[in-house]
Amino acid sequence: MSSIPTNVRAAAALQVLNSVQSDMATRQNRISTGLAVASTKDDSAKYIRAQDLRGQILMQQSVGDTLNRWKSTTDVAISGAETISDLMNRLQEKALALQGAANDPASMRAISKDIDALIKQIDGVVDASTFSGTNLLKGKGVTETVTRTSYSLPASSVNPNRLLASLSASQEAGAMPPGSLETVVSGSRRLTLPTSPLTPQSFDDLINPFSPADPNYLPVTNNSARTYSVAAGPTPGRVNLLIDTGATQFNGSIGNGEVEIWQNGVRVAASGQAYAADGCSVAPALSQDGPFVLSFDYDPAKGTDIQIRVLQGNANLAIEGLQLQDPAEAVPEPREHWNSAVAYETRAPFDHPVAHADPEQVTAARHDPLGQSALPEGVRAQFSLDPGDAAAHIDLSFDAYELPDTMEIWQDGIRLAATGQPAASQGAAAGAGQPVSGLHMLSFDYDPAKGPLAITVNGEQYDARSAWAIGAVSMREVGALPASGADKVVTGLQRPTFADVPYDFIANIHGGSERIMSRDLSARTLDLDPLDWDDPEGIVDKIQGASRKVLAALTYFGAHSRGLDTHQADGSRQIDIKTQALGNLVDADLSVEAARSEALRMREQLALQALSIANQQPALILRLFGQ
Repeated sequence: MSSIPTNVRAAAALQVLNSVQSDMATRQNRISTGLAVASTKDDSAKYIRAQDLRGQILMQQSVGDTLNRWKSTTDVAISGAETISDLMNRLQEKALALQGAANDPASMRAISKDIDALIKQIDGVVDASTFSGTNLLKGKGVTETVTRTSYSLPASSVNPNRLLASLSASQEAGAMPPGSLETVVSGSRRLTLPTSPLTPQSFDDLINPFSPADPNYLPVTNNSARTYSVAAGPTPGRVNLLIDTGATQFNGSIGNGEVEIWQNGVRVAASGQAYAADGCSVAPALSQDGPFVLSFDYDPAKGTDIQIRVLQGNANLAIEGLQLQDPAEAVPEPREHWNSAVAYETRAPFDHPVAHADPEQVTAARHDPLGQSALPEGVRAQFSLDPGDAAAHIDLSFDAYELPDTMEIWQDGIRLAATGQPAASQGAAAGAGQPVSGLHMLSFDYDPAKGPLAITVNGEQYDARSAWAIGAVSMREVGALPASGADKVVTGLQRPTFADVPYDFIANIHGGSERIMSRDLSARTLDLDPLDWDDPEGIVDKIQGASRKVLAALTYFGAHSRGLDTHQADGSRQIDIKTQALGNLVDADLSVEAARSEALRMREQLALQALSIANQQPALILRLFGQ
């Protein structure tokens, strides 16, 4: 077996040389790039952190570019508004001169021309105040959407008037953007008779006890005499006619009325007259306080057609019920029902027309942080409600829209109902309220002996942009089941208008935005075009009013400019901090790297010499053998 001897010393010297040259290459790369960590191969943890910092710096620079653009846009607007303010000062001087020259037609004509020329300069300045396609001194035509939202619940069988009046007086029915219209609609009070299986369809066709909008509803709206004919059918029984007076009154009937019932030429019942058995004749009607029920014994053999005669002078009287019942039963007592609704109206301009908008969308469209606020008023609320002296089961609808809200209803220290909790009965305590979105129902039993209700909406943590509304209320007898749901009807009306333009832009890398609104300073918007030259005093007033608008615009743009300065300074500071952090993380120390590189060059020379010596040893051995 043969073997080849290995030069161990030469191999070791070569290994040292390769290591030194590799280190030298690394040091030279750090010196040339200035980076100690240039790749994830160098240090993964530091490289990933460095990449994140580079991304943040780039985003901050992009935000800075946006802020610079809007700062320039605002500065151009300020320059234009300051020029217009100077023109307004000259206009005020001319207007006073015009007023003083009222008896000098020639002077008035000359001054009028000067005023007209100055006004035209205003529009020229406005047109020239554009930067990067944006003009903050102009408004534009938009579509204003007027939204009406109406809420209702099943009819109340316990009078809710005190509760509705208390809700209206509290002015806390909802958290709406400023300028919204809140209307607690009392609605209508209706009377009905119990259903009877003997009642013919013709009776139901004559009246509608629930909807005054129905064509069959029979209120008497003037003092004219009225006669209503109806077929009573082939079944004998007792006919009961329910009459209400003062039907438009929510709290109850007022006044009196005169009504008669006739059958086959015989007056069989009349107001103010006693009941006559067997359909016998009664005396003419007398005035009777309402509501009242007229009854007579109906015999179809005497004729199936009956007439209801409302005598002259009975405005606001209503036929509320007509019934055929078994004569063995007692004449029924009328039942009262109250229909009520709560409505809200909001309005806002939109660039792109929308069918309707909820209050939170209105806030988003209108809110100007440094100008006119459109944040809902009363997002966090505490108020009391007085449902009155009658015990009742109360249903209350609560609309939180999209941003979550929390409502709790308390009485005598007990939480009776809360959002996100099931309904409790008989005064049992409910769990703590949970934030909810959308339309919800709160149901509970009210005991007047325990005092008024205390309502709380939202705690310390809430979104200032959130809107909410008490949609509707209903009161029924204690023990009634909670209402299955509430009705919500939303309608929208669109109309063209002219408005200032909102501009939103990114203000920081976390997605926070700023809004700046244009301020239209054109002559027409300032109410300077046209002017009534025959009213110099009115011209003075108009110019002074226009000057106040210009000064208000300057104040507004000045506040925005200072805010942009703050954002720019903060952005520059963030870039400096992150750039320094990035350098600390990945930058190479060039002086250290140069010193290490010089030391490595010396090691390289030593390694080369060692390799040379190691390679000479085999040659010496060969010479010993004469080779």
